[in-house]
Amino acid sequence: MNGKTLIVTTNYRAYFFDALRAPIEINGSGYIYENIRSIIAVYDKVIFFNGVPTAFLLSAPFRENTRGNTFYFLWDAMPLPGSDCEWTPLPEQLEELKKFHTVYTFQPEDAIKFGLERNTTFYQPLPCPSHLSCIPWEELPADISFLGHIKNRYRLIRLLYRRLQAMGLCCAFRVFSPETAETAAETVYTENPPEVYTDSWCVTTEYLDYEFWLNQVFVSKAILDLNQEGQTGFSLRPMEAMFYGRKLISNNRELRFAPFYHPQNIFLLGMDSLTYLHDFLVSPPIPVPERIKQRYLPEAWASRFADIQKKQPFGCMKHGSHYITG
Repeated sequence: MNGKTLIVTTNYRAYFFDALRAPIEINGSGYIYENIRSIIAVYDKVIFFNGVPTAFLLSAPFRENTRGNTFYFLWDAMPLPGSDCEWTPLPEQLEELKKFHTVYTFQPEDAIKFGLERNTTFYQPLPCPSHLSCIPWEELPADISFLGHIKNRYRLIRLLYRRLQAMGLCCAFRVFSPETAETAAETVYTENPPEVYTDSWCVTTEYLDYEFWLNQVFVSKAILDLNQEGQTGFSLRPMEAMFYGRKLISNNRELRFAPFYHPQNIFLLGMDSLTYLHDFLVSPPIPVPERIKQRYLPEAWASRFADIQKKQPFGCMKHGSHYITG
């Protein structure tokens, strides 16, 4: 084999995906679907992200594959009962997928509930534009920035924005939402947005280019991470904070058990008092050791996918070591 891993996703030019390099490749074009038999035969690992059609993943090439080298990765949490998500399979579809692929998730609760394997999220850091890379901490124009889909949490996001603004903090919130009666009055259509926002509330029906979001990260002291109810797996926001040297404000209390957790870097809503938020933002974060960062890079992440028969223990994440161990 060639030692290569192929990631297949319907959104293969999103986020940091264009920066992935050998031995990790990513694609999702028609070529992949048309030539899947030869692709399975050539690559050591083929990892399909949720969103790839379930019917395709249950088709003959996978039923006939005996190499055990295909994997399915849930990069989204399974929806709560009574709700649905077009990007995630139904529970009964998961059971079918498990017959022909080793199924992994970043969400601990889903791993237990549905009998799945577990892996972390992953990240490939991108370079900071030179004109944004030399701003001293105390001169960063935004205190807290947020980017996210509305996902039934509009009132929470809006309430938190107002609360933080009332504390005198400079907040830049950009919320993506299909136009609804709840958000229509606030929806902004921006063909040529500014490079960065400093103090603003923006609801938009347009997806934000990831490069634009990173520019926002580079001029902010902290990133706000708001997980949906029931989600404890780590999203991209903690990865961005860790790799770009920004602080993180999150409602995910499981972060206190993460290898990269440090109380001077991560502020936990509902546990840490907002009284101390100003003090939290005064100084830059404590650098995260490289050995911990490396765990979340694409190659290390891909190495943890293994056929169940050859699977290595995932390892305990719950140590909250403040960098003593990695």
